[in-house]
Amino acid sequence: MNYSYPDDELKPLSCEGRSRGRDSSRGELDSCMGNFSLTLIDGLDTLAVMGHYDKFKEGVNLVLKNTRYDTNLIVSVFEVTIRVLGGLLSSHVISLKLKEMGIFNDYNGGLLAHALDLGERLLVAFNTPTGLPYPKVNLKTKTVVTHSPVTCLACAGSLFLEFATLSHLSRRSEFYDAVSKTMNTLFSYKTSYSLVPSAFHVVTGAVVSYKSGIGAESDSYYETLFKSWAVFQEKKFYEQFKELYAALVNKTSMNGQFFFVNAQSPHPHPGDILDHLGCFWPGLQALAGDLEGAIISYQRYYDVFLKNNFYIPELFKSDGTARDSNYYLRPEFIESTYYLYKATKNVFYIEVGKQILKSIERCKTTCGFATLSDIESITKEDRMDSYFLAETLKYLYLLFATYENSLPYNVDDYIFNTEAHLFLVNQSYFIEAVPPSSFDNSVSPPLA
Repeated sequence: MNYSYPDDELKPLSCEGRSRGRDSSRGELDSCMGNFSLTLIDGLDTLAVMGHYDKFKEGVNLVLKNTRYDTNLIVSVFEVTIRVLGGLLSSHVISLKLKEMGIFNDYNGGLLAHALDLGERLLVAFNTPTGLPYPKVNLKTKTVVTHSPVTCLACAGSLFLEFATLSHLSRRSEFYDAVSKTMNTLFSYKTSYSLVPSAFHVVTGAVVSYKSGIGAESDSYYETLFKSWAVFQEKKFYEQFKELYAALVNKTSMNGQFFFVNAQSPHPHPGDILDHLGCFWPGLQALAGDLEGAIISYQRYYDVFLKNNFYIPELFKSDGTARDSNYYLRPEFIESTYYLYKATKNVFYIEVGKQILKSIERCKTTCGFATLSDIESITKEDRMDSYFLAETLKYLYLLFATYENSLPYNVDDYIFNTEAHLFLVNQSYFIEAVPPSSFDNSVSPPLA
């Protein structure tokens, strides 16, 4: 807030903000930025989780006063949904809770109006024959980028929590209807091995890539399936997750490591390259009840962590050797550490958390934290993604606060979306909401 607000991101070496239209383009990396104070919105609920209610209220009021979503910019539907729409909805529900507690008495529900404005701008992406959303839209004109018609499994399959929640809160079914069609289409692509390909043409429906696995381009789809069941109790999501989970374990893993395979002919190859994004998987396994599998797969990532100067590089081989030595302050390994500690209460995971904390401290600058272009030399880059505040520090804080039994805000009633924004499992605070009649409220037990 001191160095970069109202810009989208902080440049931690320059100690100034990053804004589209003023700073030189970084290509796809900028697609999450819409000149809507991205880092503030993404980090708001972290303030609440940490008990900084005054700062949280200040941030909410700044968003309500100053933030707009009609910029003439092309943005990623996926990134803006999980970061901005998710952040607005999460902070709205938290604000209602704080109002009930007498902490935020003057909150008038304005974040929901912001979420509706943004949701309507993103909704145009779903207007396709397949129901798969275009990956990019222009926020001002509400038009899609037609020359970019290919989407990935994670890009299309990680939007349900946000859009379904927007339907609940607004009593408008079109958001739920759009994203429900997307989820139905994606599951229909599973092969005879119950593996889902990773890329599709949104107009023709053609499969563009049969690569299948838990890592980049696929990761958060599986997470969203399970969490959508947990939040909305739609039995079909549980059944789909259970089937796909079993296939991933049986067809893509070897010795506790998960590889990319061809969904039509799956054969894990230990020589293949793995990625940091896959580190979320042990946490999801623990959340879903497969604690034995979670402990084993977590240990494989921890081995990589030890081998690489107490970082997990962006890309690495199955023996832990780095293939891309960047470290982008990502949250996935910390996320799994938190879930494994919650599930086991084993202080080993607290000790890992201390090691992670020391590694992050090496990234510190005078005004923030910088990504690393090389984890051996600790070479810093002028980049700090908004997820660092939304996810990385939130999970790290929750790990230690859970251990010390000192959480100021009860997070046990919530499920985190893939950007670590809070979505209520118990819908009691969705006061304005009337669920669409198509919701299936039958309940299934967890995997365990």
